[in-house]
Amino acid sequence: TVTLARRAGEGIGRDYAVAASVGSYGAALADGSEFRGDYRVSESVLAEFHRPRLEALIAQGPDVIACETLPTVVEAEVLVRLLESSADARAWLSFTARDDAHTAAGEPIERCAELANSSDAIVAVGVNCVAPALVEPLLHRLHAVTDKPLVAYPNRGEVWDAVGREWVVGDGEGGGLATMAGAWIAAGARWIGGCCRTTPAQIAELAEVFRQWPRPPA
Repeated sequence: TVTLARRAGEGIGRDYAVAASVGSYGAALADGSEFRGDYRVSESVLAEFHRPRLEALIAQGPDVIACETLPTVVEAEVLVRLLESSADARAWLSFTARDDAHTAAGEPIERCAELANSSDAIVAVGVNCVAPALVEPLLHRLHAVTDKPLVAYPNRGEVWDAVGREWVVGDGEGGGLATMAGAWIAAGARWIGGCCRTTPAQIAELAEVFRQWPRPPA
């Protein structure tokens, strides 16, 4: 996948970076726990789950590892320790949230920024797979604690019903991500995009907003 992404990037005619995705432990359980954080397993179990995946991806030389859809700081701490054991690893941390102030597990979102500040292996921190309306206030809380770049890529605003195994209408559903993107950039987001159920057309709109926005600092 890293090779395919690089091949695609070579054809776009401008600078690009390849991010290799490391999803949360909950995503492998297929029970929606990545949006709750109630894994009920030890940190050693989380480490054994993530270690081989990280090693395989780092070996392929992506520009950055995207540690994403994390519901709890505990899992992020495990990932940071694993990343710090590799001299070449650089990553962002991206969390899910239950509201505009807390991770999916109920921790203050500011703790995520504090964790990012604690490690040179972490180059950015942010949120993903959250309702679009939550992004701006969460970014403001993160930006108040860290000077590191922020990432933001919400879902389309729907909610996954793990029992019915279908997407259902939720708060903030709609196609207006591009209309919100300027506020995300102003709040510190330097990498923006879309997560579940967003479309190629919406991503293209977001990219256009970013290209037209005044050049953000590196």
